[in-house]
Amino acid sequence: MPIDTYGGKTILYVDGNPAFAEMAILSEFQREGWDGVWIDTYRNAFRRGYWGVPPVEHLPDAPRRLLDRVIEARDGRRRGTWDVLCWKASGFVFAESKRRNRDRIRAGQGDFLGAALNVGVPLDSFLVVEWDIDDHVPSG
Repeated sequence: MPIDTYGGKTILYVDGNPAFAEMAILSEFQREGWDGVWIDTYRNAFRRGYWGVPPVEHLPDAPRRLLDRVIEARDGRRRGTWDVLCWKASGFVFAESKRRNRDRIRAGQGDFLGAALNVGVPLDSFLVVEWDIDDHVPSG
């Protein structure tokens, strides 16, 4: 198991590999043909992995422009940006990770949603992913 838990984040396993919830969500979208990133607002980075995986240096133009428009509509505030941004030819999805009975949508995340809707992102481009884990930890 990795030692660095990013300040105590729960470690999940995706295909036998350690992952945070944001990376697990991203992985599911990638399986369905989407590209995307975990938007790590705490360390101001875009990520596709964590342990031994460097941050993504630059987003492609279309997702970068979309994210910039939403942040600009919020007067430059990044706090509350949703966890995962995915894209493909058919559009964009913002996903927010919430652990069941422990997390809730915060005011900044609601503000981000409102700003995105105001710049033309459709409501069906937003997904809240509620998750939980079993009490057992995989061995090996």
